[in-house]
Amino acid sequence: MTNLKTVFNKLILRISLLIPAILSGIFLLMPLRISQAQIHQQNCSGDRLEVDVSGKTINWDQFPDFSLPLPVVYHGAVPADKQPHPLRKGFSHIQGSVKSYTEKIPFSNRVYLWTGIAAADNWAKRTKQPWVLIKSPWGNDIEGYRQRWWNRLVHIKTNWDSQRDIRERDFDMIIADIEMARHSDKDILAIKDHSLVPKEYQRLSDREFIAAYQQSMRELYNEPLKLIRDSLSSDIKISSYGDTPIRRDWWGIGSEKYSQGFKQSSLTDFLVKDSQKQLNSGFYNNLDFLSPTAYFFYDAAKHPDGKNYLSYILFQIEANKAQDDKPQMLFVWTNYHNSASPKMDPVSPEMAEASAIFPLISGVGIYNWRMNNNQKGNYEFFIRGLYRMSKFNGFFKGDPIYVVPESASSSFRSKNAVWRGLVNDGKILIAAHNPHAKANETTQVKVAFEGWSEVIELLGNEIFLCSFDLKK
Repeated sequence: MTNLKTVFNKLILRISLLIPAILSGIFLLMPLRISQAQIHQQNCSGDRLEVDVSGKTINWDQFPDFSLPLPVVYHGAVPADKQPHPLRKGFSHIQGSVKSYTEKIPFSNRVYLWTGIAAADNWAKRTKQPWVLIKSPWGNDIEGYRQRWWNRLVHIKTNWDSQRDIRERDFDMIIADIEMARHSDKDILAIKDHSLVPKEYQRLSDREFIAAYQQSMRELYNEPLKLIRDSLSSDIKISSYGDTPIRRDWWGIGSEKYSQGFKQSSLTDFLVKDSQKQLNSGFYNNLDFLSPTAYFFYDAAKHPDGKNYLSYILFQIEANKAQDDKPQMLFVWTNYHNSASPKMDPVSPEMAEASAIFPLISGVGIYNWRMNNNQKGNYEFFIRGLYRMSKFNGFFKGDPIYVVPESASSSFRSKNAVWRGLVNDGKILIAAHNPHAKANETTQVKVAFEGWSEVIELLGNEIFLCSFDLKK
């Protein structure tokens, strides 16, 4: 399998951030009264593929075999027949016990999402480690942690494939899921007087205390990554869930917070910065790719603000691309987060399909996180989105241009229809969607690149996907 980092780097070489409509007047993301003939989805080539979502499990057989040029991780239940259907239906990797499948899963298709790092399989709580008790980086038994972490890795490796030596490469990727740091100044200062915080740190000024906390937490976060580097194959690619320069945001997307761009040091999370406030911490340098997250919290059918879901997805990608060109793999979920929906209700078909199409056309991989006890819901629409994108794999060869006509921050405010483009070899691939449209409402959108333009028409919440010849 093609090396993940090589594929990503090729795809992210060029990003075209074109001038917004408000300045140039070229891109009009609004209903148009124009005599130009509209391009409808049904006029475009490509198989839409009707899907059946009625079963309690994913109906893999309704999809033809296909592949994609970007990594897509399947984190879900093993198919009932134990065949590795995901690897033949657009997914490049599987997270989970590979022994559960009837066919041997090559290491190049395996991912391990390493959870419970700070808890260390309940050892940390039993031994009262400050990290797990109050999110403190001080006074923790690092050697004790390393031993428990190693035990976990040995258990996973031998449980998944007992025929391989422990030091052989058993994973293509390991993604750490740490989530045990205080990020705001207020939250950090909340533990300053705690009995588990050493006195020498309590005596510091607030500013010094924050700086000391951040430095020590950066080092602590790096410890599990160092263990992987020290003890496992050097070819394993590493990431850390949600630990990106710009952390997941929702309410700040449409505010003035990012009006000056994303390079402001105050916007960058401390875990990835060094003492000089550069993207150069030991923790950050150990990440081969970034794992931003775009889990859904607001039901678009019940919460008007929830209709901004597409701008929200794209913001997580674009904000971090603006900071650095490290490859990305976006975490998505076809159910609403349980903090907003205790029953983990499934997202709508168009949200599931958009979660597949728009990250890919933006040049990033996808990690579809799905706990085995979640409702399946509209998962097949996510796969259909993957399938539709597979019809255009040729656009990802060489040095494509990624077209962003209106920033996600802007469309979050404007509530315009959203479109993205991918240009290669004299052609442009357009994906467009209006999350704010009513069921039978039509939205005309003018899409353009350099001297070429076209008017497309969206019906309701459909997701338009079509390629055009720029020379015509």
